[in-house]
Order: sequence, then C-alpha cells, then structure tokens
Amino acid sequence: PPSYAWLDGVFSPQEIERINDLARSMPAKRVGVGQDLHYDPMSNRSTARWLVPSEQTHWIYFKLTSAIAHLNAMHYQFEITGLDEELYYVTYDGAEEGHYDWHADTHHDSGFTRKLSVTLQMSDPTDYEGGELELNGGGRPEPLTKAKGRMLMFPSYTIHRVRPVTRGVRSALVSWIVGPPFK
Repeated sequence: PPSYAWLDGVFSPQEIERINDLARSMPAKRVGVGQDLHYDPMSNRSTARWLVPSEQTHWIYFKLTSAIAHLNAMHYQFEITGLDEELYYVTYDGAEEGHYDWHADTHHDSGFTRKLSVTLQMSDPTDYEGGELELNGGGRPEPLTKAKGRMLMFPSYTIHRVRPVTRGVRSALVSWIVGPPFK
C-alpha cells in the first residue's frame, strides 16, 4: 500500500470555517504523551479540543467517516470498525514553536488496534510557517502537503512528526481509525 493517501474536498471552505469556529469555542487542553498522558513540551507542544458526537457535529462525523471508508477501500483495505475516540482538533502555535516529535499512533485497547491515522488540514498554509507533517516509513523524512482542506491518511504504525511552527498557528482535525488486530 502507499505510504499515505489523500483526498481534497471532504469539506467546503465554508464548512472548514464552521468547524474551525466550533472547535475554537470548545475548552482547550495541553496534549500529553505516553501511557500516562503527561505533558512533555520537548516531545509535544500542542493544544487539543475535542468535537464530541452530537447533533451539532453529526454532519462532520458523517462526511469524515465516509471519506475515510472511501480512501481505505481504495488504498489499504484494512478491516476497520470505527473511530478510536472523539474528533481531535489540534493547534500548534508559532509563538511557542508548537510541534510533535517523532512518534507512531499505535494503540491497542479492548481488542482493537489503531490502524489508520487521519489528519485534515484546517489552516491556510500562508497563515503559518513550519509545521510540516512528515512521515518516516522508509528511513528518511517525507514532508506532506499543507493544502487547506486536504485529508491525509496513513497507517498508524508509520513514524511521523509535526515540525515546529515558527510563525502563526497550524490547526488540524485528527482522527484514529481502529479495527481488529492485524493478522
């Protein structure tokens, strides 16, 4: 399978702004790392807001999960059952060089395995500098495009990072897709 797959047009520009406004109205929390989710600014300096399933967010979940199912069927054919947790809106602030160092999104819980990681770019790339999402599945970093509205999907076991944002703010809508353990 490819190292990553992508899809444009999951949400219209107006829908992206609607999601941005909704997410910014939610409480923010520093992102933790490791099993105990401790805050470690050397590894991860970002802020998250959760978009929980509700009448207000149903349309977001529907469009996103439909696009995920489509890309999975086209490129990976992983056996998937749903989302690992609520949609995760993450921001990396250039004022503090927001970043997330090399890591994989693997997680095993209650018989399910994270199989796919999904990032939907919510910021205009001209509004910030740095913040490149890079994959390192083949031994050298591969920067991915920063096009606003582009959904990127890759196997959760792929090592990846978000480089430091040096100006402005980068925002993304993130999700992890689970299924039964790989065979």
